[in-house]
Amino acid sequence: TAYFQGKYYVYVGVVPCVLTFLPYRLITGSDMSNPASFLIFAAIFAAAAFLLVLLIRKRFAPGMPFIFALLFASGSVFGSAVLLAKHADIYCIPIMSALAFAVTGLLLWLYSVKKDGSVSVMPALFGSLSMALVAGCRPPVFLAAALAVPIYYRPIFKDRTLVSKKGVLPTIALVFPMFVVAGALMYYNYARFGSPFDFGANYNLTNNDMTVRGFRPGRLGTALFAYFIDLPDTWINFPFIRYATFADGSYQGTTIYFSTFGSVFAWPLIMPALAGLARRGFSSLKKNRLLLPWIIMLCAGVLIVIVDTQVAGVLSRYYCDMLFLMFGASLMLIASLYPDDRSAVSGDEPDGSAAGLTAEHTKLNTLMYIAFAATAIYSLIFIFVDDTSSIVYYRPVIFNYVKTLVAFWL
Repeated sequence: TAYFQGKYYVYVGVVPCVLTFLPYRLITGSDMSNPASFLIFAAIFAAAAFLLVLLIRKRFAPGMPFIFALLFASGSVFGSAVLLAKHADIYCIPIMSALAFAVTGLLLWLYSVKKDGSVSVMPALFGSLSMALVAGCRPPVFLAAALAVPIYYRPIFKDRTLVSKKGVLPTIALVFPMFVVAGALMYYNYARFGSPFDFGANYNLTNNDMTVRGFRPGRLGTALFAYFIDLPDTWINFPFIRYATFADGSYQGTTIYFSTFGSVFAWPLIMPALAGLARRGFSSLKKNRLLLPWIIMLCAGVLIVIVDTQVAGVLSRYYCDMLFLMFGASLMLIASLYPDDRSAVSGDEPDGSAAGLTAEHTKLNTLMYIAFAATAIYSLIFIFVDDTSSIVYYRPVIFNYVKTLVAFWL
C-alpha cells in the first residue's frame, strides 16, 4: 500500500478494481474475492488467446495444422494463467487483467485490418480501448502495443489508408481511446497525490524503497540470467522440480528477489522462438511477413524484464508480463515454416496429415507434439511445487493422491 496525507492507497492497477470489485460491491454490498476477479480476467485472456492464434493462422499460415493453433493457445494459457492462478492474490490480478486486455487489443487490431488494406472503425476503436486499459492494470505489459506497427504497417506505409482524408475516422478510432484512458489515469493520480504524473511510488509502505532505486545497470546481469538463461532445480521427489537457486552476481547493491522456476526457455514450447536467429529461420520469417512482429515480441520481452527489474526486482509472477510475447515469438517462427499452400501441408486435418506432407514437416510435427506435451506437463507441475501457496498445504489429500498416482515408485 501507499500512505499519503493520512490515507491508504493500493498501488496496483486501478482498472481491475473499477471493472470487477467496485460493481460487485455496488450491486451486492459485499466484497468480491480475489480469485473471482482473477478468474474473470483469466477467462477473457484464454478466449482472446485462442481467437488471436486462430486468426494469425488464417491470415499468415493456413498451411499450419489446425491443432497446432489450438495447442499454441493452450500453451500460452497454461504458461501464464496457471503460474498466476496458484496465488491469484491482489498482486496477480493486475497482471492477469493486463494480459487479458493486451491480447484482446491485439486480436481486435488484427481483425480490424481487412484484406484490401482498409481498417474497420469499431474493431480498431475497441482494440485501442482494450490496449489502453493495460496501462491501468500493469504498465510494463503496455509495451505489447508496439505490435501495432506490424499490424498497421500496410494501412500506414503502403496503402496509406490511415494517413489520408478517407482514413480520418479509423485514425481517430485508434488514437482517441489512448487519450481518454491516459487522461483518466492522470486525473486519478492528481486526485490522490496532487500531480497527474505522481503514481505514488514514493509513498509505498513496502520493504522496497522506491525513492532510491534508480536505474542500476549492475542489477541487469542477475535478472537477465534468471529470466532467460537459468534452469529450475530438479530432484527425485514429486513434483521433481523446485525453485531455482538464486544466482547472485557481483552487484553490490540490494536485489529484490523471490524464488523463480528458471528461465522462460524452460518452457519447451518457447524454445523455437530462438530459431529465428538462424539463417533459415530468419529468411522464413521474412518471407512470410512475420519477421517484424517476431523481432518486436522478443525486444518487448527483454525491455519488460529490464523495466520490471529496475522498478521492482526479480519475481516469479513477473515472468507472466512477457511470457505471452515469448510464446508469440515461437508461434511466428513455427507458422513461417508452413507454406501458405494448403495442398502442400493440410491445415484442416486435426493431425496435420496430408498426401503432400513432406518428411521435413512430419519431423517438425513430431517435435511440436513433444513440445506441446512437455509444456503442459511443466506448467501443471507448478501447482504442486512446494511454497507458501502450494496445494500440499491447502489440499494435502489431493497432493498425496496425485503424488502416489504419478510417482508410484517412491
